[in-house]
Amino acid sequence: MTSLRTFFITRIILILPMIWILVTIVFFLLRVLPGANPVAVMNPQIPPEHIERLNENLGLNKPLLEQYFDFLIQAFTLDFGESYRTNIDVVKEIQLAFGPTLMLAFFGTLIGVPLGILLGAIAGTNREGFKDHVIRLYTIGIYSIPIFLVGIAMQVIFSYILDILPPLSLIKAGATEDFNHYTEIWLIDTILSGRIDLTIDILLHLIMPSLALGMLIAGVIARQVRTNMIHHMEENYVHYARSRGIPERTIRYRYVLKNAVTPIIGLISLQFALLLAGAILTETTFNIPGLGRYLYLAIQNKDFPAVQGAMIIFVIIVSIVSLFGDVIYAILDPRIVY
Repeated sequence: MTSLRTFFITRIILILPMIWILVTIVFFLLRVLPGANPVAVMNPQIPPEHIERLNENLGLNKPLLEQYFDFLIQAFTLDFGESYRTNIDVVKEIQLAFGPTLMLAFFGTLIGVPLGILLGAIAGTNREGFKDHVIRLYTIGIYSIPIFLVGIAMQVIFSYILDILPPLSLIKAGATEDFNHYTEIWLIDTILSGRIDLTIDILLHLIMPSLALGMLIAGVIARQVRTNMIHHMEENYVHYARSRGIPERTIRYRYVLKNAVTPIIGLISLQFALLLAGAILTETTFNIPGLGRYLYLAIQNKDFPAVQGAMIIFVIIVSIVSLFGDVIYAILDPRIVY
């Protein structure tokens, strides 16, 4: 227990310099990019005599190092200022965008993890067989095909040819004021507001983007589970179980699979964190107003406060989820020593 507590504290301490390094990289990169002039972005037709006054109001006339330290203070207090593009507080915009991304990440992981474990188990127990080759081909192919093409193909097939799922976005539910926005997680808010019709509408709109992300996650997990299954099939405890006459199916799916899945907890947590950090292509393809799309628009418009705020939130999310994944792994696997 003491060792686990020490590991937990050490990981928390290591998060801080990692966040600082990443934030610093983002800050300086955005300010050395060609044409990175937020004043010009806000209004390309602005008269030259007004540029200096606006730069002063925005603090862009200060030395770069002074801007950097001001930004660190703002980052520490989670005060990123207002978006250059919308003049709305960045933290408020991120809060609004986080709900759709959280729903997408949750259902994408909910689909991808069981599917990946199942495919990995089948491939690992049929090594070099027909099923193994088919599943390995799938795991390679799903990474070779851009996810926006998968999304477009899904919309064409399920929305326009078969006409069984609604196309594109969650805008219909998110834009309406017919329910109370308690948490900005629309599934929860619509249920609390008694708008089950909107809840169903949101779930229907989530099927295709969640399935697209789930298929991608499943490919990553399946390869790892397959590798772990093959490794554990050669362990001594498997030979011992066979010598006792335990059925092969029990050995594979009760003992081997359990040990093969435990090490991928960290991978699952990382995949979930990366989805929360913004599935940009998926959200853009399906027109979902989440963090990924928010970051895409912010980068496209060189919106410094929005980009910096979103990146800091992403770093925090990835760090925290990764930390909990490592801790859960350490709890489930007593062989881990820190």
